[in-house]
Amino acid sequence: TNLLQHNLQMHSIPGTGTNFRLRLPIAEVVATPQIADDLQKNIGGQGMRVLVIDDEAVVRRAVESLLSEWGYEVIVADSAEEAMIVLQSAPDVIIADYRLRQNLTGIEAIRAMHARWGNHIPALIITGDTGPEQLREASQSGYSLLHKPVQPGRLRAFLRQVARGAGKISES
Repeated sequence: TNLLQHNLQMHSIPGTGTNFRLRLPIAEVVATPQIADDLQKNIGGQGMRVLVIDDEAVVRRAVESLLSEWGYEVIVADSAEEAMIVLQSAPDVIIADYRLRQNLTGIEAIRAMHARWGNHIPALIITGDTGPEQLREASQSGYSLLHKPVQPGRLRAFLRQVARGAGKISES
């Protein structure tokens, strides 16, 4: 505190505890247009179309918001059938929840997209399942796999790998 010239106060009561109070000056942070442009360039989603298939509306909106903020064009659907209706052309990547309505899986949804648009589209399964049978099926699908709750950094790493042409990751 002496080096930074900040005021530190201490109040202690034996057997009860100690309170510390550190007063810091408020600083104004101003982002210049150049810094804002550099941050946007580092996001890295420009031009990539991501299809998100999840039957929970709240999850779809959250993922759509995050990916849009990162600069991706996001198409959301609650099922493979809806994705077939809303897609006008092939997406660059598919992200699907493992467990969908009507006992369908994200694996089946991805396969339906591949049947229509081609197997070249990288895909990611997101799962909250912990059952060994479901995890084995998801792992053996050949698609990348992330477990819920998905860490944004891992999702971003997957999307960056896709952009570099190496769209396969796996979580242990």
